[in-house]
Amino acid sequence: MVTRRLVMENSLHFTSVNVMREKLRHLLLLVLTTLFLLASPLASAGYAAVADAPKLTLVKPGSIDAIAELPDGGLIIGGAFTQIQGKEQSCIAKLNPDGTLDEDWDPQIRYRTTCVKALLRDGDYLYVGGGFAFVGGKMRLGICRLDLATGKLDPDWYPVAEGDHSYKGIYAMQPLPGGNEIFLGGFFSSLGKNIQSIVKVSTLTGDVDPDWDPGLASGSQVYAMALSGGNLYIGGYFTEIAGVSRNYIAKVSAAGTGALDMNWNPDADSTVSSLVLSATGDKLYAGGDFRQLGGVSRRGLARMNAAGTGQPDAWDPAPEGIPGFIASVRTLALTGNSLYVGGQFAVIGGQNRNSIARLSTVDATADSTWNPDSNKRVRVLLLSADGSRIHVGGEFFTTGGEHTLSFASLETASDNLVAGFTDLNIGEAGIVNALVRHANDLYFGGDFVRVNGQPQFFLGKIDTATGQLQHWGAGFDGSILALAVSADGSALYTGGDFTHIGLDVKNHLARLQASDASVVPAWNPSASGSVWTLLLNGNDLYVGGRFFNIGGVQHYLARLAADTGVLDSGWNPQASRGVYALALSGNDLYAGGVFSTMGGLPRNRLAKLDTTTAAVDAGWQADTNSTVRTLLVDGNALYVGGHFTQIGGVDRNRIARLNASNGAIDNQWNPDASKDVFSLALSSNGNDLYLGGWFSSIGGIRMPKIAKVTTSDATLDMDWDLDMSTGGTVSALVLGDTGLYAAGEFPRIGGKHTTLAHIVDGHLLTVTARASGQARYGVIDSTPEGIKCSPYTGITDCEHAMVEDDYVLTAASGDPQLTISQEWLSGCDSAGGTSATCGVTLDADKAVAVRLACEQFDMLPPEEPVTTNTTVRCREIKAVRGYEIGDGGRVRFEAQSSVELGPGFRVNSLADYFAISVQ
Repeated sequence: MVTRRLVMENSLHFTSVNVMREKLRHLLLLVLTTLFLLASPLASAGYAAVADAPKLTLVKPGSIDAIAELPDGGLIIGGAFTQIQGKEQSCIAKLNPDGTLDEDWDPQIRYRTTCVKALLRDGDYLYVGGGFAFVGGKMRLGICRLDLATGKLDPDWYPVAEGDHSYKGIYAMQPLPGGNEIFLGGFFSSLGKNIQSIVKVSTLTGDVDPDWDPGLASGSQVYAMALSGGNLYIGGYFTEIAGVSRNYIAKVSAAGTGALDMNWNPDADSTVSSLVLSATGDKLYAGGDFRQLGGVSRRGLARMNAAGTGQPDAWDPAPEGIPGFIASVRTLALTGNSLYVGGQFAVIGGQNRNSIARLSTVDATADSTWNPDSNKRVRVLLLSADGSRIHVGGEFFTTGGEHTLSFASLETASDNLVAGFTDLNIGEAGIVNALVRHANDLYFGGDFVRVNGQPQFFLGKIDTATGQLQHWGAGFDGSILALAVSADGSALYTGGDFTHIGLDVKNHLARLQASDASVVPAWNPSASGSVWTLLLNGNDLYVGGRFFNIGGVQHYLARLAADTGVLDSGWNPQASRGVYALALSGNDLYAGGVFSTMGGLPRNRLAKLDTTTAAVDAGWQADTNSTVRTLLVDGNALYVGGHFTQIGGVDRNRIARLNASNGAIDNQWNPDASKDVFSLALSSNGNDLYLGGWFSSIGGIRMPKIAKVTTSDATLDMDWDLDMSTGGTVSALVLGDTGLYAAGEFPRIGGKHTTLAHIVDGHLLTVTARASGQARYGVIDSTPEGIKCSPYTGITDCEHAMVEDDYVLTAASGDPQLTISQEWLSGCDSAGGTSATCGVTLDADKAVAVRLACEQFDMLPPEEPVTTNTTVRCREIKAVRGYEIGDGGRVRFEAQSSVELGPGFRVNSLADYFAISVQ
């Protein structure tokens, strides 16, 4: 007897494919039942399933780091992104002259350390530099050459020698006159030859010039180059060339051995990120993170003589950073008397300018009529060939108040956005960092600027009664890391990396009216750094993070009045470093993080405090050897999760339970997570603990990213499996009235594409082929598509084998409540009499997922996650990646069957053909 276990979705449709309808009448007898589920959410053992709603697709800004213009006015853009204009495409893309994506042009570049950092168009070729590892399925470590027209890899040009992998990336490229050589700069210790971070390469052969070696010291990085005659100017992160002190900027010979110019030494005090020469070649503009150059104060931008000693001249736009940050210039573009400047700054040339400005090369003043106003860092600028446009790339998500994710094209005459390039939707998958619930309102915060295709900045709200996203939000300018809601639901507290909400300055901490997301203006503690955790208890708001002061001088952990935001200066635990997690039990506050002392006492990453006095409990000590990320207290049990492998002197991998009163480790409770635990939640009856994080196994058993263990003895619930083998992280968990909500950074969970999931108990059904000991097989006209047939016991005609038998679908327990007889087929829709699709709907509030198991057969996993209309095959049992051999030779189809289900999804066995379609 062959048995398959299925946990199905709300609407079940069964399709038998390529079989005559008349034959189907005699083939199937179906009986369907449903499981009885307890009223309390996730209170009993069950099969985890993801509800249809909410279903959220989140997008955060990527980064555009390089732009190249094409002869027809189109563009190649490169950077760190995974999607553009709704298409999944990584690192590089081609835009047509009207701003639309050329969907046929995709070199298929994949991340390694970074992605695309530099582009250089040379005739019919495009040189691409970065931190990638593969191009078009071929290994290419950080540098490649593409056919400009097709985007195909040039297989014959590759400077990196076979087996030479010691590099971090190529960040800059500079062609030499004549087109036969280019300079490559970056961070590498060898690129075909043992030369540090800058090389000269033949465009004809890809060979590195072995004689040209300026002699940069180990660890040097080159970010920018500019060429004038026989001189090559280089900027970056280095302090020595050829054994001579050269801080961050230097001039070397472009010929011969690359000899250093011994006289030219601007001597910056920090990184130089961009260089551009004047048209006459006598002046060099430099941007970066420096505060002075040649002993003269210059904040991130300077002009110097290209000859002589390189001393800066009097030209000084004096950039100023946004509050809490220094001014930083990342990119420069020069035309005539105008210098375009991009980076991260708030004031430049005497004008308020956010991240982009146009300066006069005569007097260093900013153009008062040109103000694109980018809300985040600009990383690259490129002037069009005719000078009418300037293309802008970076990490921003608005320009001039318009939604422009990572890229914008501006008119140089007016600073207006160019039509067609206003919103290319370039980004990466968004992240949810925090969840908090009050009644039917579920608030989520994280790193995202779009939700389901619409602008939504870092904060959102779900109606849990319907699962629908609400038209609600505020204009945060940075990530949200922590949330708390008042007991009456009227106030929502937010902490994170933001500095503004709309036009209101709110440094890392804010209070909103929960009803309409409006900011409470007078509530403004103003933290100096990131807020990672919030805990609200009555009118006491405990705040933890990486700040040095908040409403006054107080480090890392503070208590505020929730109604006014005023600091309680008398309550000062004096944490030595960051606090990431808080939990409260009566008058006891537990704090976790990265600190080594608390209240002057040695406390490594975990401490217990008195809420009245802030005193550390001197008799309570449970030091960990690494970061604590999450805490949960339940009675006298304190659950601790994080990155540690030891706590209280006892080996515990990333999760432990302590006696909350005395800090003693519970020696009988040890789930043993393989990697970090970031979030915890307790079932309503207290019998189960839910874990979210980055782990791939619990107790040595494969269970990626999210798991359920008992609180009695830490036993893993093997059937509660959301199938997160496609990767990611679960960062936040919160219990709801009808299930568990989980969120984080992941592509799929329980077969659904969503970054925030409602997890409920599902229905377990079994499918049994009743064959009286031997399955009966018949012959059909042709083997159904996708079946790979080989000689199995009982099958004589391999090419045309299909089981002819009755099938029974029953619940895991309980008597059948609904029977579907043979007449069921007569009411089904059919296509030409050759197939039938029929449906049975379970209770609307009982969401379900899918599992499959085969006895005596193995399942061959596909190379990519299963998508719609993908056939899964059974073969003879053997250990195959992604599968688990169970008792009695049963192989359970774990990941691939429920990764993604959609119209036409089929599960076909080989020994006895049976197909199910989830519509």
